[in-house]
Amino acid sequence: MGTYIHGIFDNNNYRRAVIDALRIRKGLTPLVTFNDVQARKEKSYDNLAATVRNNINMKLLYQIIGG
Repeated sequence: MGTYIHGIFDNNNYRRAVIDALRIRKGLTPLVTFNDVQARKEKSYDNLAATVRNNINMKLLYQIIGG
């Protein structure tokens, strides 16, 4: 049986605290670098939007869907 709490690791500070606590428990040092997952997601979405925008004929698409 497993559990899942949607978005629990979306908060950078919380995620970092949990990871560092687990690392310390295992005898490892806390992480030095900061990985901003939200910024990485936003950049990926921006790249996807640019790819779609540059490769789809939006005028034709709107005609097809009746817009």
